[in-house]
Amino acid sequence: MKIEGRVPGEMVGGKIQPDPRKIPAIAPRATHYEILGVESTASMDELGKAWQARVTENAARALARGIDKTQLAAYVKKVNDAHNALINEMKRAAYDRSIGLSQ
Repeated sequence: MKIEGRVPGEMVGGKIQPDPRKIPAIAPRATHYEILGVESTASMDELGKAWQARVTENAARALARGIDKTQLAAYVKKVNDAHNALINEMKRAAYDRSIGLSQ
């Protein structure tokens, strides 16, 4: 499948081009902030918007392209877990301490 003249998986500018048929990969050791694509100083509103964007956009894209539903479910679970840990102020403070962001 060619996209804009490029083949998914080919090297362009030193980077491998992502395959748009796949859900974005989440690094195994990514922080909750990285999973949601926000800074550690993000407000509750920003967290909510980032969560909604990650789940709805990627789920819609994945389902439209026939992605394996178990892969999609695992992705959505990671995004939901990150959101749930950060949206609660007490859980967020504990999480921040666990990754060394606050004392």
